[in-house]
Amino acid sequence: MNPTALFLWAVAHLAGQSGPMTMDQAIEAALEHAFSIRLAEVDISKSEQVTRQLRTALGPTLSAQGTYTRFDRATTSDFGGSGSVVISPIDQKKVDLTLSMPIDISGTKRLAISANKKLTQAGRETMEAQINTVKGSVRTAYLNVLKARDLMSVRKEAVALREATVKNARLGLEQGSLAKVDVVQAETQLAAAQGELIIAQNQYGLAKKALNSVIGRPVETEFEVAEVQVGERPLTQKLEGLQESAIGTRAEVRSLKTTLDAYDTSLKAAKRLLLPDVRLSVVHSRNIDAGGFGARKESTTGVAVVSFPIYDGGNVSYQVGQYKEDQARVRVLLEQTLLGVSFEVQQAMANHADALARLAIATEAVRLSEEALRVIQVKYTEGEAIQIEVDRAQTDLTTAKTNLVIAKYDVLSAYAQLQKAVGADDLGAKAEGANS
Repeated sequence: MNPTALFLWAVAHLAGQSGPMTMDQAIEAALEHAFSIRLAEVDISKSEQVTRQLRTALGPTLSAQGTYTRFDRATTSDFGGSGSVVISPIDQKKVDLTLSMPIDISGTKRLAISANKKLTQAGRETMEAQINTVKGSVRTAYLNVLKARDLMSVRKEAVALREATVKNARLGLEQGSLAKVDVVQAETQLAAAQGELIIAQNQYGLAKKALNSVIGRPVETEFEVAEVQVGERPLTQKLEGLQESAIGTRAEVRSLKTTLDAYDTSLKAAKRLLLPDVRLSVVHSRNIDAGGFGARKESTTGVAVVSFPIYDGGNVSYQVGQYKEDQARVRVLLEQTLLGVSFEVQQAMANHADALARLAIATEAVRLSEEALRVIQVKYTEGEAIQIEVDRAQTDLTTAKTNLVIAKYDVLSAYAQLQKAVGADDLGAKAEGANS
């Protein structure tokens, strides 16, 4: 898709979209334009064409052939002085129409078709794996936008707190209750907060561009994202058994198993290549301008050919060896994939449990930091606290809110990782099935 068409698509897509973009809408758009999925679709179509081509080897074929033969001279004979008779004319013009039908008595051709069908199915499962990967990438990028947005909001709140502190410090300087150093310190903290806000704003913009890139639309496309609450996900469910479910659900595993089955079928077909082969043919011939002694204008001939391969230079043996090596390679890949899936599920579950624990701690830390800042501000107003204590309390609150945002989206990101690891959108249903 060229840039102009992509831009027009983005405009049309956004024009039909009301309100913030949801995660499901982002996934739908990405699945429609993901390059990996489009390439997988091409591979599947090509494999289906190969299956159709192999099927033609089981059907009849019809061919026509024209032959023109010219000799150096005609062959004639004089029978009993009755005159010259043409035995064979100086040239011959002949047309043959041949109908041929193979008889797959060894089953080699049918096995080849079956093997390619299995490879096509493996291609479909590979595309499912690509879909799962794209979904995981979109979820991660979407949550990164939300996290960057919330972190930017935390930095804005920090700037607002610092601005209020500077205002109060200047007022205290005018009233003689604060020294110049307190104002300078407050202004320094404000400048630092403003710098962190600029960084957060840049990170938010980059996160949105990254999501646009994953979706497959111009990175400059402007949008807003819908909120995703932690409570919207069944995060406290029992997840035992998901590892076993993942092995049966992940398309990568199913694709490798199907490929292994396809190679097994191809191996059986290769071993039968040395069995007899039968082909039936019917040839209808027509001599144009038939001439000569005993010449027939038309003739039809039936032929049955049985071939017995005796020596092929080791070709079949090499093919069998190649398929065995292919099987060995796929078995290694399958073993590697199974271990990878198992580790991926365990890692996501560990990250999820860790994030949940940190979320609870971060929530309480924000509550305590807010209370601490309130108390310090009251004491500061009453002259019982100094400026540096207010600054420290404000910094602690900003840090606590930052940790809360990170923990919240770590929970959601871990859940998204678990969805990808298991290969399912609804982990609740998977967990229930696994634990029943």
